[in-house]
Amino acid sequence: MIHNVIPESVPGIVFLSGGLSEEDASSILNELNKIPKEISMKLSFSYGRALQYSTIKAWDGKDENVEIVQEVFEGVCRNNSLACLGDYIPKRTAKSSENLHVKNYLY
Repeated sequence: MIHNVIPESVPGIVFLSGGLSEEDASSILNELNKIPKEISMKLSFSYGRALQYSTIKAWDGKDENVEIVQEVFEGVCRNNSLACLGDYIPKRTAKSSENLHVKNYLY
């Protein structure tokens, strides 16, 4: 499928979360990594908001939240690590499914 449109000389493709919810970003990455490995390119991700959003919300600017923040961030990283292997099982919650798109966002 993907090999029909992308030359074999491309060593890898890095996907962005593009304002997807954390859950959608992990789920899509997971499905991409289930593509039969008849291609040699590496499929990976470069997620900003989809890695940081729940972590920053949990922190809330308070030093006393550091332990909670570490647990939240570890969980998000674990999800995406599993998704890189095609082994992620979605656990939809209202929090993880929150759309992170910011209308008219300027970089």
